[in-house]
Amino acid sequence: MITLKDWTKKNVQRPLARLLLLSVCCGAAYLGHISYNRYSEQYDRIGRVRDSISLGVQQSNRPLIEAAMMSVLDGETVVGVALCSGRSALIAYPPESSAYCSSPGRWAFSWVFRKQLVGLQNYEFLAAFSILSLLKPLALLVLAAGLLMAVALYSFARMRERFRAEVLLPLSEGLANTEALSVAELEDLRQKNLDRMRLVSEQASAAALLQLSAQVAHDIRSPLAALGAAARGLALSPDQRTLIDGAVGRMQGIADDLLHRYRAPGAEPKSRVETCALAPLVEQVVAEKRLLHKDRTGLKIDFLNSSAAAKAALDPKELQRIVSNLLNNSVEALAGAGSVAVRLAAEDGRVLLTVADDGKGIPPEVLARLGRKGETHGKAGGTGLGLYHARTSVESWGGGLRIESSPGKGTAVTIDLPAAAKPAPGLRAVLLDDDQLVHMNWRMAAKAAGAELTSCRTPEEFASAVAALPRDIPVFIDSELGGAVRGEDLAVNLHDNGYTDISLATGHAPEKFSHLPWLKVTGKEPPWA
Repeated sequence: MITLKDWTKKNVQRPLARLLLLSVCCGAAYLGHISYNRYSEQYDRIGRVRDSISLGVQQSNRPLIEAAMMSVLDGETVVGVALCSGRSALIAYPPESSAYCSSPGRWAFSWVFRKQLVGLQNYEFLAAFSILSLLKPLALLVLAAGLLMAVALYSFARMRERFRAEVLLPLSEGLANTEALSVAELEDLRQKNLDRMRLVSEQASAAALLQLSAQVAHDIRSPLAALGAAARGLALSPDQRTLIDGAVGRMQGIADDLLHRYRAPGAEPKSRVETCALAPLVEQVVAEKRLLHKDRTGLKIDFLNSSAAAKAALDPKELQRIVSNLLNNSVEALAGAGSVAVRLAAEDGRVLLTVADDGKGIPPEVLARLGRKGETHGKAGGTGLGLYHARTSVESWGGGLRIESSPGKGTAVTIDLPAAAKPAPGLRAVLLDDDQLVHMNWRMAAKAAGAELTSCRTPEEFASAVAALPRDIPVFIDSELGGAVRGEDLAVNLHDNGYTDISLATGHAPEKFSHLPWLKVTGKEPPWA
């Protein structure tokens, strides 16, 4: 077993150092070779021209001198030649090259060769070379450097892949694994994570037990009241018998859930989601309420079904519990006579179930808080669990719950669910998180579940990806994205643009985001885990 520091030094630092040293040595060797060849070539060339010019001066043969000087003047490498006597130019091509004779100092962009003529002490042949033209061969050096850079990038990619395979992948797969890891730091992290998971499980079990007790105390009141109302008369009609049977069945379902959770306190309660027709489920609850309030003067409860074939993926017992609570709220909102309407409709691939009343309504400042845990309005002894449970359950089915109300005019609560004809929710999702480990964990879970995951690491990448996706696709956003960017701010923008299934995948408590009742708060685990 080696430490992470030793692994990094062996597989990262040393290969990079060797690669850098090799690049420097190759560049230096090539530059030296080019410089030597260019210098030797020009030196020999100037020597031959000087010999010809020396012969021409001795013979006073100006055409020979000019021909020799013009032979070396090419305008690109050699930009000027001159025959000098002291600081005077006897012959210069081009004419401005005479300045090289009068000013023997260094020139900014020229490299000047000065050669004394053979047998003539007072005469010198001068040739000015363009430094830029001499450096042209260095373009090959740049090319070689580019190739070396490509090799370096390839090596870095290979190194990153090894780091992913030998460090990141074991880390993402082994945090909850019983098998020990090979890197000491990762093994220590695995042990700490197992301890943390055990602690979270114990805390969740205790919290679930407390919430369960409150939920049962709240939910069982309506079925018991319906049963009492049906049993007042000794002669029971078939409808009454059906009503009593349905109420008893619902109570039995609640008791079963309680026993299941009690016997397995560490297990996460599972919703029995199935594709159901909503009309029969809603009709049964409406019938209960009509019988329960049959002696109340002026109360009218209607069921308006415009889509008898509407189906959705949900838990039927949970849906009946939600509708029952919503009807109770609507009836209690009526001070005297009034009407409650339950409407079932289907449009654009969605199933809409609305419970509306013409009661006293809800003030705007209270309406903004409803749906949060513990928030209630206008009910003596209310716990605030009804709407909270309704919202969380509906959102777990891929839908949403919205409340609209005006003081003095009434309230309407709408449950918006994806129609069953659509692909089952959860097969596609979008993730925005800046943590590489989270991305790996989600990708593996999506692959195992056969789901399609679009994962993004930056808000810019996320904005580009989500714009081309449907508005009902499940979106998961981390709360802390680095810098001043907050996931909940992006969620608000998505919600304003019509996206309906938005969750914060964060370790923060849901209460921190209670001011956003439509926003779901989940942990870092993928939805397919």
